[in-house]
Amino acid sequence: MPRFDGSNSIETYRYPCVCCGHLTFSVDSWPGSFHICPICFWEDDLTQLEDPFDNSGANPISLLTAQLNYQAFGACDKSCLPHVQQPTEEQPLSSFWRLIDQEVDDFLAGEVDPTDWRTYCWWLPQFRKQNRE
Repeated sequence: MPRFDGSNSIETYRYPCVCCGHLTFSVDSWPGSFHICPICFWEDDLTQLEDPFDNSGANPISLLTAQLNYQAFGACDKSCLPHVQQPTEEQPLSSFWRLIDQEVDDFLAGEVDPTDWRTYCWWLPQFRKQNRE
């Protein structure tokens, strides 16, 4: 089972929603499960994880906009407000996850490796690693 770290914490068997950062997705289906985060109502879409500026995926808004919306009013989009819930103790914020930082996270550099989910994750050191020989 993939792990963020070597500890036996909740982060060894749950992954963060890429919009709100809460640990709501199980390791056997993430990323790209098309499951909906109960905290912010973002639909887990691999296309929008790879390109957070894309608004033509499973969600009608981009991931970048959804993150800003969640920070502003607690849902990925205002139309989703009636569906969101407060996080439980079993759904804490990931200690590894962070918001996209357009000054730091270059989504055009390097390549993602479809066999390594970590290359999609801007908050991890494996993000879009360029092949170096």
